[in-house]
Amino acid sequence: MKRLAITLLLIIPAIINCYGQSNPSDQKFSPAQLKDDLAYLQQQLYTVHVYPYTELNKTQYDQLFSNINTKITDSLTATAFLKLVKPTIAYLCDEHAQTSLPVKSLDKNYRENAVFLPLALTKQGNTYKVAKVLSTQSELTSGEAIVSIDNMPVDSLIKRCALFTSGYPDQRLEKALQQFGYLYSWSASVVQYNYRVKTNSGKTITIPGVNIKVWQDELNKQTGWDNTCDEKVSYQKINDVAYINACSFNIPPKQLDSIHKKIDDIFIRIQPIGRHYSY
Repeated sequence: MKRLAITLLLIIPAIINCYGQSNPSDQKFSPAQLKDDLAYLQQQLYTVHVYPYTELNKTQYDQLFSNINTKITDSLTATAFLKLVKPTIAYLCDEHAQTSLPVKSLDKNYRENAVFLPLALTKQGNTYKVAKVLSTQSELTSGEAIVSIDNMPVDSLIKRCALFTSGYPDQRLEKALQQFGYLYSWSASVVQYNYRVKTNSGKTITIPGVNIKVWQDELNKQTGWDNTCDEKVSYQKINDVAYINACSFNIPPKQLDSIHKKIDDIFIRIQPIGRHYSY
């Protein structure tokens, strides 16, 4: 185990986990520990991922990690370190690979305070419009065109946000629109409680942030993880083709035994009599 209490496993999905303390979000790690873990992440990216060079070659990755290494000059929390390394995963062009922290391990501001911009966007031609407002403020509404946030052009912010998500470049840009406010707050260098939004008409509106739970609920809606269904796994045979359908992968631990039994029963039906299937 690394000296740093952050272990990143670059297995799909890759997750940063914190161990060994009651409130890891309060702890800062030394530059030596952080650089040690950064080197470990780099080694894992090269050796564990099936093909890490879809978008960047090894020389470009080496330079990316070197640039991050030079930024580590002082002790950082796990959250601050996560923000530094998140873009390394984006360039894998792998929608499932990711780095994250449990909410309980985030810095207090991200864990408890209303610091996330409550906007999802859409793009029509060269115009960015508000797709959804995740707060009760009424000055800015869905469909309104915006040109900047905190005096920065939306186009440049979308590109910045895309590096804090995953997938191929086009996928990352689409996610950057759908998850704009969430990714904006993660990609920003400082924590904010209010955001200045400038519209196409020249009006500037100050919008307060929302807490992480608001965005977690929205992300669950976008991914379908909040969908409920009576039958999590089902089997259907049409002519000579057998279909196994999963309506959700968000399964509570107490339901796992019943899901395992259901899958076993399905494969018993699929396999010829006398053959045993294991997984």
